[in-house]
This record gives sequence, structure tokens and C-alpha cells, in this order.
Amino acid sequence: LFSRKPFNKKELSELLINIYGNYLPDIQTYKSEIEKIGFNIIFCQDMSDEWTKFTRTRYLSYNKQKDRHLRVHGKEIYNNINSFYAFIDRYFASGKLGGIRIIAKKDPSI
Repeated sequence: LFSRKPFNKKELSELLINIYGNYLPDIQTYKSEIEKIGFNIIFCQDMSDEWTKFTRTRYLSYNKQKDRHLRVHGKEIYNNINSFYAFIDRYFASGKLGGIRIIAKKDPSI
């Protein structure tokens, strides 16, 4: 996960509480920090658009099956999962939270 746009204090607090996101750099900083610790980036793909679609579909699909989930898992588990899915959907949809796929190889000389 990375920051596509700056988060305000309230958002940073929510990210810390809900996904333990105590540090979400922008994509360039993310890549730079990986390289600084001795990795060579072989492949890097911004997955934000795909993950935004995925998280929306997952959230809507989960809610369409609410009766089933309540019956199988109970109210507390349903509410917890639904809350998480809604949170992630909201942050990806806001355009502030992004996702990245990186393949990197450790430089053996470091």
C-alpha cells in the first residue's frame, strides 16, 4: 500500500487503527526505500485502479450476501468484516490509497 495523495491527520489515525498503516509513502519514496536497502527492482506495477475496482466489487458482493453471512457467521463477524471492506473501499475510492506490486531481488554484494 502507498499514498497517492496526502492524508490528513484524521485519515492517518484511521489508517493506523484499521490497517496498521503507520507509514504510507508515495510510490516514488516506496521504490527508493526498497533500492536503498539493497534491492534491485525488477518489476513495478501500480495496481491502484485494479484494486479500487476489486475492493468495490468485494464490498458490494459481501453486502448482497448479508443474510447468508449473518446466518453462517453471526452479527459480530459480519459487522467486523463489512466494516473493514467498507473502510478499504472508501480509501481506495477516495484516490488517496494506492496499491503496488513489486518484484525485487536482493543485491548479494550488499
